[in-house]
Amino acid sequence: MTIFQKLRVKDATNDAASDIANSLKWNYEYLLDYRRTVEKEIDENLGEVTEDIENRLMTTDARIKVYEKVFEILEKM
Repeated sequence: MTIFQKLRVKDATNDAASDIANSLKWNYEYLLDYRRTVEKEIDENLGEVTEDIENRLMTTDARIKVYEKVFEILEKM
């Protein structure tokens, strides 16, 4: 492999890593925003938490924890 080929592979790897990081960040921010939307829905229901809202909160919180764990692992690398 020539030096130019090696540089292209390195650039492609960096680009892919950047794409993945941006995607993770965007999805995480979307989940946080979605959670705020669900919390607003609770406020609009005068604090009443329906089964549907409870399920959405639990699912969203679980997904948020997964992303936070992934970020924690990536920081250690």
